Formats: sequence, C-alpha cells, structure tokens
Amino acid sequence: GHTHHCMAPLKLTYFNGIKGVVEPAKLIAEAAGIEYEFQGMTFEAWPEMKATTPFGQLPMVEHDDLKFSQSRAIFLYIASLANKTGSSPREIALIHQTLEAWSDIFGPLKFSELGDEEKRNAFIAHSNAKLECLGKLVGTWAAHTEDWTVADAVTYFCVGRIQYFVDVNMPASLQAIADKFKALPGIQAYEASPRCFAPYMPGSFLNDYLKARHNVQ
Repeated sequence: GHTHHCMAPLKLTYFNGIKGVVEPAKLIAEAAGIEYEFQGMTFEAWPEMKATTPFGQLPMVEHDDLKFSQSRAIFLYIASLANKTGSSPREIALIHQTLEAWSDIFGPLKFSELGDEEKRNAFIAHSNAKLECLGKLVGTWAAHTEDWTVADAVTYFCVGRIQYFVDVNMPASLQAIADKFKALPGIQAYEASPRCFAPYMPGSFLNDYLKARHNVQ
C-alpha cells in the first residue's frame, strides 16, 4: 500500500527560465510538498529532445515508467498525487469547468498580436466577458472549502498571467482566490526561491507592446 513512496521524484521538463504554461504544475507540487525535479530545457538542446516527447512539445512529466505531456493532464496528475482534484463528482465537475474556462480565456491570445490595438481590445472584451462569468461561479468550487484544489492553483497563475499581458476587469472573487493561494506557506517559500522564475516571458521574447507595458529596455 506504500509503494508510491519508493517512486523516484517526479521529473518535470520545460524551457529554462520561462514562467510559462508549466507553472501551475510547479505551484501544485510546491503547495502540496511533492518532491519534483525540474529539468530546464535550452532552446539549443530542444530540437534533439523534441522527438522523444509524446507530442513534440513541452511541458512533459516523467515519473517512474510513466511519460506524458499536455498541460492539463500534468496539472491533474500532480494534483491527484496530493488528493487535490476534488472529493466528489460535483466538485470534480466544477473544478474541470474552471480549468476549461481558463483555457477558453487564453485560447485566442497571440503574443505577437498584442501590439495591434484592435486585436488587443477584442481579446480584452472576450476575456472580460468570460472572467465575469467565472467570477460569479467562484462560490461553487472554492468558497465552501478551507482547502485548495487544482482549480485554485490554475486560477492563481491565470489571474496573474492575464494581467501581465493586458488590463482586464478582474472580478474581486477571482482575485481573492489568487491572493489566498499565494499566501500558502509552500507558495511563499517557492516564490522567494530561485526555483521560481520571475517574469512570464524573458526580455528577449517581449515585443514592443510588452516592453513598454513592463518598462523593459
């Protein structure tokens, strides 16, 4: 019954120095105290490794003989190791609804188009409509529990990430979920450590719009 303790630490591979789509996986592991090894991939080494990944993309998880990809599958796997995926069919449905909603919000985002005011405003309008809907639903999946789930971790990441790119009308209910998750001791320790990469995108990836937004030369 205790065989999982003998497993090697989970190995998480993503591009080095980038706080990208892998971040909720790290947040979940850190908040739950799950041991993991982060393998930071360089862009030079990536072409060679690409063929060894299930879909030719990162992030990827390796855990004993298990090797798989796709961000949401990774979040759910790590969260399930810590029993943070919901405790009833109802809770699971509402948590998954939240994860899908965040995917919908970020779906049309293209970094390269952010400098185009018309396209940016269209993305903001799309986001504000979805955020308002999601904000009204917070009580269904978060407020009734003192504990956190995969939905809180993803919400914390997404609340910060969207505001890095654009100005949106962030519902107070979603901001409160983010603030509560950020206050967890494991997250406080993680974000003060070198394991946590600072910006969402390194300076070399920033277009003129994001450079101006974040005062990067």
